[in-house]
Amino acid sequence: MQSRHRLAVAVVWFAIAACSGPAAPRATLVADRAQAQADSVPGLDRLEHIVVISLENHSFDNLYGEFPGADGRADAAGTTTQVDATGTPYATLPVNAGSPFPTTLANAPFPIEQYVPADQKIPDLVHRYYQEQRQIDGGRMDKFALVSDAKGEVMGFYRTKGLPLAAEAARYTLCDHFFHAPFGGSFLNHFWLVAARTPVAPRALDQPGCGSRGSHDGVRFFAGALD
Repeated sequence: MQSRHRLAVAVVWFAIAACSGPAAPRATLVADRAQAQADSVPGLDRLEHIVVISLENHSFDNLYGEFPGADGRADAAGTTTQVDATGTPYATLPVNAGSPFPTTLANAPFPIEQYVPADQKIPDLVHRYYQEQRQIDGGRMDKFALVSDAKGEVMGFYRTKGLPLAAEAARYTLCDHFFHAPFGGSFLNHFWLVAARTPVAPRALDQPGCGSRGSHDGVRFFAGALD
């Protein structure tokens, strides 16, 4: 799906639905569980725990784009070409001075491990409200390298099979169609994951000492309220 191209600006999630067996149920649940198991009841009645793992500051394609059967990088081939400020495709991806990546990178996704081992840190990527919308560019998905402070690094990806959680993703449920709720960084998305809404403080300005501004992860605050 061309509009589904996802680069390193968002959040990756997968859920573990643990059925009876891996973890013992509490004593107060034994009788009910035993009856359900005895009757071989299918569906959600078999679930004992649901665990959601959130991996911040990575997109699905950056980590799990090669996951077998998933809607990954192979489905985004039509939206990987990056353009400069004039709308002209880059001949090679731009890189910052001192970058571990070469200046000869093709204008396409590339494996990060070819240049930097997966267990070594690379520069973080900007993931903020306005920048993300500029990168998406009305669905064309072609200005990630232009807008990113890391430039062409944004097109890098990791080989899925070598990831620490690849086995867990294969064993349980990997959410390849789960997108972050608001634009920007992880902080506000944490609220949406838990409460499906943006927190508000309608009387924040009435509190003593209010008047200073601050920010966290691209989300602006004024006197404790989101604006």
